[in-house]
Amino acid sequence: MTENTTSFAYTVAAFASEGEEKESVAVYGILATSPHIAVEAVRQMMPRDVHVELAGTLSRKVARALRLKQGEARRL
Repeated sequence: MTENTTSFAYTVAAFASEGEEKESVAVYGILATSPHIAVEAVRQMMPRDVHVELAGTLSRKVARALRLKQGEARRL
């Protein structure tokens, strides 16, 4: 039996910390089944000193236009 899972397009931001201030390094788009999975996928790509957090979502139309693939983080 195959499991029917729904993916959503998330945006994940990566920040470099400068003292108490965060400076954005990049924003990534990713198709994932949960926000947690999206954040972890981007975190795995980053050096340890880069902070990663969920930034939002993308519409299906934008995700298709960007040709996002399941589990692949693409810099926006």
